[in-house]
Amino acid sequence: MNNDRGQSLQIPQKTTLRAGHIYVATLRSVIETDFSGEIKHRFIYEVELEKQTFHVKRNISIVATDKQLSISEWLKRHSNYSVNHINYEPYIDQQHLILVGEYRESYYVEDIAPLNEFGGILK
Repeated sequence: MNNDRGQSLQIPQKTTLRAGHIYVATLRSVIETDFSGEIKHRFIYEVELEKQTFHVKRNISIVATDKQLSISEWLKRHSNYSVNHINYEPYIDQQHLILVGEYRESYYVEDIAPLNEFGGILK
């Protein structure tokens, strides 16, 4: 397409998340959900890309099996993890790097890496 000055214009592509990519995300909330009798906690992370906001979730079972992470294992990957925490409040609004995965055309948080208060990666 050309504009009125004869210059070629490209239609902007919609920015979206992509599986296998890493993004800076903020944990916004954790809610309890029931999946056919299995109680899980849903961690909802927010990613902002070029003025668009995406919510990416990770469901962690209350009773982890051999092939699942426990909630305490998931929280150990958060920058401000403490065994003394009794609720999720200290984790809300903390930033992390998240690896986005895709399953059945839905995005989820595959893994996270903690960031410190200045945005640097913790070891």
